[in-house]
Amino acid sequence: MTTRTEATQRAVEDAAAVLGQQIHRARHDHNLTAGELAARAGVTESTVLAVEAGSTGTPIGAAFTLAVVAGVRLFQLGDYDLITQERIRGQQELALLPHRVARRRIDVSTDF
Repeated sequence: MTTRTEATQRAVEDAAAVLGQQIHRARHDHNLTAGELAARAGVTESTVLAVEAGSTGTPIGAAFTLAVVAGVRLFQLGDYDLITQERIRGQQELALLPHRVARRRIDVSTDF
């Protein structure tokens, strides 16, 4: 198992922060309080505030739900039919991949 590098951690934190900022901006554009957005999304107000603050400990489903309810475009695709098409295309591509990744055997010579 590998550990996360500092660059990986930074990328995750940046992505969470950007999504949170977009949700915060969209919420204000629609004149919604955090409580109102929470009620529409079926989450708690504290979840809204955590996502908007860029928390990486919030479930991704909750963050995506808040984004959709607030009107944030996910993956630069504004039309959710396009996201569905991308999901199906991805499933078709993944179905062609082997189910397991074989580890490469490294033969080590013990002849010295």
